[in-house]
Amino acid sequence: MKIVNFDIYKITTPKLKYFVFWTSKKERLDLPNEPFKLKKPTKEFPYEYHMYGDDILIWRKYSDNIFLYDNRYTATSWENVMKYEIYQIISSGRLDKVVKDQFTGEDVYIKFKWTGDPVPKANIEYK
Repeated sequence: MKIVNFDIYKITTPKLKYFVFWTSKKERLDLPNEPFKLKKPTKEFPYEYHMYGDDILIWRKYSDNIFLYDNRYTATSWENVMKYEIYQIISSGRLDKVVKDQFTGEDVYIKFKWTGDPVPKANIEYK
């Protein structure tokens, strides 16, 4: 069985409700498939390959602790909680799966590996 690894080094949130996934200190993850559903840069948000807004709910199939931003929360605390939950999903192997190669029919094991520093547990803070 062929194995394909995707390294995730860190998650950043350069603007509220925008998440950018990094494979190393300098390279962003370019993966348009769920649960990442990464988008190309726009005028409003020039960062390459980001996930925005309601797309965060795609991650709910892996954790009930994923939820949308609400103005009652401080933005930083919500972002930190979401980064921690996504880190937990990735580092626990919940994204790993076997898929069929569409060209060869061969089974391919897709593995996501957290390679950066652990993300600290965070709690929601209210304004």
